[in-house]
Amino acid sequence: GSRGRGAGTGRGSKTTGGNVTGSSLIGDPVGRFAGNSTTAPPSPPATASPKAAKPSAAAPAAGSNTAAAPGAGQYSKQYEEQYAAAIAAAKLSPAQVGQLESYLDYMLETNKVMNLTAVRDPGEARVRHLADSLALLPVIDAHAAPAQAGQPLTVIDVGTGAGLPGMVLAVARPGWRVTLLDSLRKRCDFLTRAAELIGAANVQVVWARAEEGGRNEALRDAHDVAVARAVADTRVLAELCLPFVRAGGTWVAAKGPEPEAEVAAAKTALKALNGSLVGIERVTSAPQPHTAAAEAAPVPTAAHAGIADLMDNGQSSGAAGAPPGARGPPPPAGGPFTAVVVKKTGSTPAKYPRAPGTPNKTPL
Repeated sequence: GSRGRGAGTGRGSKTTGGNVTGSSLIGDPVGRFAGNSTTAPPSPPATASPKAAKPSAAAPAAGSNTAAAPGAGQYSKQYEEQYAAAIAAAKLSPAQVGQLESYLDYMLETNKVMNLTAVRDPGEARVRHLADSLALLPVIDAHAAPAQAGQPLTVIDVGTGAGLPGMVLAVARPGWRVTLLDSLRKRCDFLTRAAELIGAANVQVVWARAEEGGRNEALRDAHDVAVARAVADTRVLAELCLPFVRAGGTWVAAKGPEPEAEVAAAKTALKALNGSLVGIERVTSAPQPHTAAAEAAPVPTAAHAGIADLMDNGQSSGAAGAPPGARGPPPPAGGPFTAVVVKKTGSTPAKYPRAPGTPNKTPL
C-alpha cells in the first residue's frame, strides 16, 4: 500500500554538507538551501489560477475543476457547511480562500495523471484535506513559538505528499516559513508548481527522504515546528520528524481519535530523541456549536470508515485495517481526530536518524 510513504520511502536526494542535492525550492527566504529542480512540474490546468472567493466560501467558481460531480454523494451539503465552518474558524480572507481553491483545483486536475490523493470528490476533498489541515492551526498556535521574538515561525511538513497540511498552513499563515519535504521527485515538482501558481512565496520544497534530510545541517535541529499527517507508528514518526526540530521546538503529529496506546508505546523512542510528550489534543475539522447533544455524542473509533484517510495525505482510502483501495462511505459529519504534541528538550543525538528504511523496519 501507499499509506504514509511520503515520510521515508521512495528515492530521495543525496545530502552533502549544507546542501540538499537535487532539491526543488520556492521562496527560499533565508538562503539555507541550494539546488533547483530540473524536471518540469505538471502544467497547471487552464482554469487553475488564483481566484477570488465567492460569498459562500465553499462554493466553487463556475466551470471550475472543483465543480460538484453528478452523484457526488449524500453528504455534499454537509461538506459545504463543514468547509465553511473551518474557513470561518481559521479567519481566512477571501484572497486566502481563493488560494486554497486554486490549490485544490490544481491538485485534483494533476491527480488525473499522478497519484496524489484517493479523494476525488471536490466537496469531500475540501473537508478531508483543506479543513482537516486548518484544524491543526489552533494546536500549533497554542504550543509553538519562534526561537526569537519577532522572527517568523519556521515549520517543516515531513512526508508532505500532496502538500498536506503544509501548503494549507502556509496559505493560512503567510508570515510563517514553511518547508515541504517529500521523498518523491514528481510530487516535489507538483508542489513547486502549485506554490508558484497560488503565490505562496513563503513555501520551499525539498526533495529528500526524511532520514537523509534529518542529517543535513541546513535542516537538522533547525525548525520551530515539525508537522506530520502521514500514517505511521508514532515510534517511527518520532525518528523521522524530531531531528528537524530545534531544542525547545515542537512536533505536532495528526493521529486518529484514540492514539493513547500507540503514544504510550513510543515513550522509549521519544526519550531517545530528546522529545517530551506535552499532551494529546482533541481536534475536529468542522467546528460544531457546543451543545449538550454534542457532549453526549459518541466519539467514532479508528475502525469507522474514513478516519484513516484523515491521517493519510490522501494517498490511500481504506478504513483502518482495510486493504489498500478499500473504501467505506464518507462520514456524515466532521471527523474528530487528535494531535499529539511533543516538545524537543535538546539537540538530536548524533546517531539519529538511522539509515534510510531502518526506522520503519526496526522502530525504537
